[in-house]
Amino acid sequence: MGEGVILILLLREKKQQVKMLWSLLFISLIALCNAEDETELNGTTSQSTVYKDLGVPYVSTRAIDGNQTKCAHTLEKINSWWRIDLLGVYTISSISIYNVDQDNSNITGSRIYIGYSRKENGTTNRICKNITYFKKGHWNNFTCNASLSGRYITVSRPEKKNLILCEVKIFGTKKESPFQLIRENKTWEDALYHCREQDKDLASIVDEDTQAWAELHAKDADTRFVWLGLRYTCTLGFWFWVDDQRVDFTRWGQNGKEEQCDMSGVMNKHEDHLWFSKPDYETYNFICAEI
Repeated sequence: MGEGVILILLLREKKQQVKMLWSLLFISLIALCNAEDETELNGTTSQSTVYKDLGVPYVSTRAIDGNQTKCAHTLEKINSWWRIDLLGVYTISSISIYNVDQDNSNITGSRIYIGYSRKENGTTNRICKNITYFKKGHWNNFTCNASLSGRYITVSRPEKKNLILCEVKIFGTKKESPFQLIRENKTWEDALYHCREQDKDLASIVDEDTQAWAELHAKDADTRFVWLGLRYTCTLGFWFWVDDQRVDFTRWGQNGKEEQCDMSGVMNKHEDHLWFSKPDYETYNFICAEI
């Protein structure tokens, strides 16, 4: 093999090495950016029952107060639970739990759930982790078996025991909402025109993420319901989203789906934020979406 050929081969090899180094650098930069976006999360907490000692209630907020010696503590009941509402939609990267070293603080056998529902205290959401080993007096770090997003995180103990959580730290990345609540009372048609004049559209709810975002906006409305971009055509006999997306995901309330002419869809601002059909001449606040 001539020296010229060898030189060419060496140059090719060097070029591949440089490409590989650039690729590794690019991947590292992406990972660094993602890490910078990741934050410690907070929210509002609740739990199944409250244990008291000498008149002091061991309430749910003690698990996120930054004090490892002050613990949230339930009574000894079956399926005791603790839950946090993150008040937003997040992709969860890890959950860390610390408990003091005392007789009843081992929470082995508990389960961590992440999702969008409060049904059955959040235990209908997807399981992030079955806690098969827990070490008292140490931080226990848990990552989900798969990437999970949600608004609610629940720690549940399926046996008849106390659930004690001295400190819980949750890390994740926020998923930004594409929605905007408009606190003006308009008919459905006027609401649609308002959104489109702003280069937006009335909101379509097509999955758990968009339902959760709409719920967070709807709770701040001045009216009992908010208009969505959901419309019934009596000519063709079906519901449709005004941005032409299919109505596969639904959250209709009981007897809330009335299929008549001039009916459009609203979301209730309270409780489970279910959907109902309303005559489109009624006036409500509404939710616009980026397009």
